[in-house]
Amino acid sequence: LFLWLGWGSTKTVFICRIPKTDPLPPPAHLEIGCSPYQIIVQIKINSCPAKPTFPVRHYCIHQEESYISPVNTAPPAPRYLLSGASGMLGTALREALAARNSPVLQLIRREPALPNQLLWNPTATPAISPAEDLEDLTAAIHLSGANLADRRWTPAFKRQIAESRIQSTHSLATTLAGLRHPPQMLLIASAVGIYGNRGDELLDETSRLGSGFLADLCQQWEAAAQPAVDA
Repeated sequence: LFLWLGWGSTKTVFICRIPKTDPLPPPAHLEIGCSPYQIIVQIKINSCPAKPTFPVRHYCIHQEESYISPVNTAPPAPRYLLSGASGMLGTALREALAARNSPVLQLIRREPALPNQLLWNPTATPAISPAEDLEDLTAAIHLSGANLADRRWTPAFKRQIAESRIQSTHSLATTLAGLRHPPQMLLIASAVGIYGNRGDELLDETSRLGSGFLADLCQQWEAAAQPAVDA
């Protein structure tokens, strides 16, 4: 079936297939899907207009049909949630996603200045409000954490390094797990420090985990995402 549709001063030809079915009594209708957009056309059976545009056996496409609705059938554009967007990795990732025209919602800890920024406080309950903005994300990417090179690793700064990663990860994982439509994927940073100081030993992901501050931190960091794993 060649279907002519007029949009303003232009006309477009869509090639559609009508499924083979037995005639149904009125007021039954059929829907036809066309590419590149789905054109939903109401087809009345045994009820042809005075001037049908294209009669096909008992099927008639009405010239003045009240129910012709183009629907974009392309999949929705990917939407990403990104924390730590101002850091070294976060900045590079944000720029790469922007180059692909992929919308990125940034979690920040100051008052938002842009529409794509969302205030969050990992120590608060709820950490993110409104959480509805996080529904139907393609992926959440969590890169937040105190800058390791910011200052000397005093006992106080070590606590900050750990808390900024473990607490924020658990908070975000818990928030996402409570959504009606959580992200399809949650990506969380970790570090090779999980293997500890092993000298010249060749390590891979099957190697046993290490011990010490960084190794213990990384293990707790990864474990903090468990609410999302359980969801």
